[in-house]
Amino acid sequence: SATTLFTLPGEVVQRRAVCSANAGHICSVLGDSAGGAPAGTYGALTATADAASGSATMWTILLRQAG
Repeated sequence: SATTLFTLPGEVVQRRAVCSANAGHICSVLGDSAGGAPAGTYGALTATADAASGSATMWTILLRQAG
């Protein structure tokens, strides 16, 4: 419940961040690579919260360019 922001890795451009003030205190951040990603494996990037927590749920969504 103490998290108020995330620090993103240098390869990621933050587009939007929000933390709720309700009892569930959900924080989220949306970012992208600001361009195309190379073919093959991409990832192993970590966002860091400004407060420690014993529980968290995280996910990554990858979108493939039409072509």
